[in-house]
Amino acid sequence: GLIKAASGGSNSPRFQVALSGNQSTSTDTNTLIAFATEVLDSDSAFTNTSSNYKFTVPSGKAGVYFFYAQLNFDDMSDNKSINVSFYKNGSEIHSGKERTPGNDQTVEVSAILDLSADDYIQVYGAQNNNSNVNINAGIRTFFFGFKLI
Repeated sequence: GLIKAASGGSNSPRFQVALSGNQSTSTDTNTLIAFATEVLDSDSAFTNTSSNYKFTVPSGKAGVYFFYAQLNFDDMSDNKSINVSFYKNGSEIHSGKERTPGNDQTVEVSAILDLSADDYIQVYGAQNNNSNVNINAGIRTFFFGFKLI
């Protein structure tokens, strides 16, 4: 007999967001990443306004989600650290960290999270360059997520 693949799922809500311009970060400071450009937002669940920049699980859409974020820091000094973190409802829950070889450097984090309606996820970045450093807008800085079927 034939084996049928599961069908009917849509992996929604789903979103992808990006920076609208370079974002400055202060040394040794966790900074909310200003993902103001919505590339995709199937359920209007991403808020892209100042001091928010968050994905909120819509009513009736609780479940298991996959998230990924990547930040590209510009002009880092040698042997400094950069990190990217997911915050759930205002608290840090997952983090990725890299030690830089100098110049621009990318750091990433991913997670599978079991979320309830109204839970929200934000991305923060940090660096210890002893000076302000930009996170570069463009194809190397983004955040996306989707509900698993």
